[in-house]
Amino acid sequence: MSVRAFYHNSPQGEISLPQDARPVPPERLQALGWQFSMLNGDDIVKQATEIAQKYGQTKVTDVIRLPVSEPLQNVQTVEEKVIKMVKDQESKEYYAAGIDRTFLCIDGQAHYDIEDPFEKMWIRVNFTKGLLVYGPGGSHVRLTFGDSESLDVLVWLKDLPPSEINWVMEKGTENHPARLRYLKSLGIEN
Repeated sequence: MSVRAFYHNSPQGEISLPQDARPVPPERLQALGWQFSMLNGDDIVKQATEIAQKYGQTKVTDVIRLPVSEPLQNVQTVEEKVIKMVKDQESKEYYAAGIDRTFLCIDGQAHYDIEDPFEKMWIRVNFTKGLLVYGPGGSHVRLTFGDSESLDVLVWLKDLPPSEINWVMEKGTENHPARLRYLKSLGIEN
C-alpha cells in the first residue's frame, strides 16, 4: 500500500480536506526530505528499527499514547517531551522539531501535515497503523486528531540526552538553527 498525500491550505485542526485538494507525488515528499514506508506483518517494530538505524537513529522510545488529557509537570524523559509537544501544539499553528526523527504508528490514526516551503502549502498524510515516517529536523509540521481517540506511536531518535531533544512552536522556528539547516538543504536561503 502506498502513502497518499494531498496539498491543501486548511487551517490547523480541520479534519476534512477541501474539494480542491490535489495529490502529491511521492517524489515531492522525498525532495522535501521525507521518507514513508507502509509496514505490514507481525514484526513491524523490528522492520521499523532496521529502517531507523539506516538513518542513524538508534534510541527508541516506549510506546507513547497521544493525546494525553492529564497535565504534565517536571518533564524529564523523551516520551514525556513528545507528549508535552503534542499537547502544546494543539493550540498552535505549526511546530518544528530540532532534530531528525523516525516514528511509527502502532495503533490509531491522525492527520499529519507537512509544510511545502516552495508551494507555501500543507501536505496532508494520513498517519495510520503501520506507517513509518522519517522527518527532517527543522521542517514545519502539525498534527490533527480525527475520529481516533488516541494514537500509539514509537519514536526513534539519535542517542541524545532529553535536554537536547526539543520542538519549537510557530514563529520561534523561523531563525532556529535546525530550520535554517533544513531550508538550506532544500536550496532555500534566508
